[in-house]
Amino acid sequence: MTFSLLDWLLLSLFLLSTLWLGLLGKRYVKGSDAFLVAGRSVGQYLGAISLVSTEIGIITYMYYAEMGAIYGFSAFLAGLVPAAVYLFLGSTGFIIKRFREMELVTIPEYFERRYGRGVRVLGGILMAIGGVLNFGVFPVIEATFLNIVTGIPREHLLWTMVFLMAAVLLYTALGGMVSVLLTNYFQYIVLVLAMLVITAWMLWGAGWTPAVESVSERLGEKGFNPFVHPDFGWNFLLWQVLIWLAVLTCWAPVAMRAFASESPEVSKKVFRWTGLIFLGRALLPMLWGILAIAYMKGAQGPAIEATPRMLAEVLPIGIKCLVVAGMLAASMSTYSGYLLAWSSVISEDIIIPL
Repeated sequence: MTFSLLDWLLLSLFLLSTLWLGLLGKRYVKGSDAFLVAGRSVGQYLGAISLVSTEIGIITYMYYAEMGAIYGFSAFLAGLVPAAVYLFLGSTGFIIKRFREMELVTIPEYFERRYGRGVRVLGGILMAIGGVLNFGVFPVIEATFLNIVTGIPREHLLWTMVFLMAAVLLYTALGGMVSVLLTNYFQYIVLVLAMLVITAWMLWGAGWTPAVESVSERLGEKGFNPFVHPDFGWNFLLWQVLIWLAVLTCWAPVAMRAFASESPEVSKKVFRWTGLIFLGRALLPMLWGILAIAYMKGAQGPAIEATPRMLAEVLPIGIKCLVVAGMLAASMSTYSGYLLAWSSVISEDIIIPL
């Protein structure tokens, strides 16, 4: 175990505080509209914070850090595209503004208005299956991170993830979107602190110059210019723009933030703010991966494990707890947002219509 007693005490305090906030949301839920979309009363700042929190989990950091470790600074292209698409949607209101004007609760609800109930049910089934399959990948990757950083034996990690899921499910089922918003706000603060600490400690541990030199030695020009890297280029850019346009307009956890906003104009502002914050969501983890490879000095092992291995070595007692709390905050906010989104689709678009 690499966690001290102090680390465990502080982490327990964080988890209990999150659970208390989540359960507190139940008292503000007076009907299904409040449960699913918080009464459509979410302002631009809380909406942006909640959306960013939902779309950041430990798995997000893991795969972006892996990209940085493998592709160097060229990986930044994959982080710039979603931020640019968010800003485009927030500036133009493309699709999201109209959806908010229609006061939708789910995307398949639009299908019924346009094409009929059968299409809504079919759309709901396909979205639910896709969402659940996507969600099912999270615990496996995130358990790996926790195993490396905290030292929890792998055989106990399944129960660790079950406990976290159960806690999140409890307050999400009782408080719906209100609980999601309350916990997301608190989790976002812890998450940002953890990101700053991780970046500072990893820069101190590896150094900026050695990181740049490491990328140059391993990858040459391909590590700095994505348009000469065979895995990136203009085809990759076009593919990413199209896929992010689809995701950010029709992915249920994202769309629900537009539906819950105070007005169509506020929904645009939520996306604009999210676009700016999303730069840090991608670029910082990619930098962590670059720094981790430089710190390891070519040590063997999966690239996806480089960042947590470095963190396990360089973070001191007390600080390590903050980092793990931040990572758990990221995952718990994702779990709550995704549980609410996909359960809403299952109930509103499959069970009730049938």
